Amino acid sequence: EEEVDEIEEEAVDEIGDDEYEEVDIEEAPEEELEEADEDEVDIIEEPVEEALDDVDELEEVPEDEIDDLMEDDDYILEEILNDYDATGYISEEGQEKALILADRFDKMLSDTERYYNRYLLIPAGRFLIVNATSITDKKQGYIELPEFYFGKFPVTNHLFELFTEKTGYVTTAERLGYGTVYKGRLRYMTDDKSGKKILEWNSSLNSEKIEGACWFQPLGPGSTLHGKRNHPVVQVTLEDAMAFAAWTGKRLPTEQEWEAAARTTLGLDYPWGKMPDNEKCNIEASAIGGTTPVDKYQKGANKYEIYDLIGNVMEWTGSSESKERDILFVAKGSSWVSGENITLTARSLIDPKSPSNILGFRCIAYNK
Repeated sequence: EEEVDEIEEEAVDEIGDDEYEEVDIEEAPEEELEEADEDEVDIIEEPVEEALDDVDELEEVPEDEIDDLMEDDDYILEEILNDYDATGYISEEGQEKALILADRFDKMLSDTERYYNRYLLIPAGRFLIVNATSITDKKQGYIELPEFYFGKFPVTNHLFELFTEKTGYVTTAERLGYGTVYKGRLRYMTDDKSGKKILEWNSSLNSEKIEGACWFQPLGPGSTLHGKRNHPVVQVTLEDAMAFAAWTGKRLPTEQEWEAAARTTLGLDYPWGKMPDNEKCNIEASAIGGTTPVDKYQKGANKYEIYDLIGNVMEWTGSSESKERDILFVAKGSSWVSGENITLTARSLIDPKSPSNILGFRCIAYNK
């Protein structure tokens, strides 16, 4: 347990900095990067139209197949997890079933809920990413990836709530009886006498394991999801993220897929361009001290219209590394406690059974 705590602390210490040393690599064409600099708010004047097609264009699933699957939700979850791992469905049959499950879940949602369940096309292309040749390689390089559908937003509290209500799923934090709670160093507090908001600075970032902290009370007993339906779900482990993804016909992205979708074919360090901007994301300098709605920062989206790639919460991926005796999984992105210079190449190695209030996830949809 002490080793795991050290790993968690090390991961949080590192999320404020870009941990990779620069190397000489083939750079993206200069004219592309100059275009990205000309307008940091909208780095691409004309979004790639095909990239904004969402997964609703997939082949329609017959109603009778959906009705059959809806008869026993618990049975479905138990069965599909037998054909599922961190990379998604193992068998071709499972991948075919994923389309049915995805359509089934979408039909449960209202129009508003469906907006937060959107998956956007990332066209096939050549992407500049970290760990291009192996999971332990710290250099950057180019790789070719086929097209895939990436979540427009991290999974929200409301979508995760629907999953737990339909399946009776109990998260790891609920079973353990606790979750890790981080407290930001920079927060706005209300003065008891004047009622005015004042900026408070704590000298160090701290965290502790809080009894009762879980996805529906992320800070522990007394905290709720009131007013946070469209915030990213937190206090979820890798297992919890996989269960949601499997039941909704999705999978977790690999580290390479996450970074490719985030940095685009331009290989940018920030979704909007080449320089940090705390007005376009929820990081420590934003002084919010917690999560925000996943669609809050419209100007922080990249050219594919993917949101929350910098700040708010880190996100589980299906990629792993061995460290001594432990298998740790890669979390990409950054969170509301991250420093201003955090970039899209940042990564943390996290114990897969470690829930916290700075870690969530988003999914990839299967496509034909």
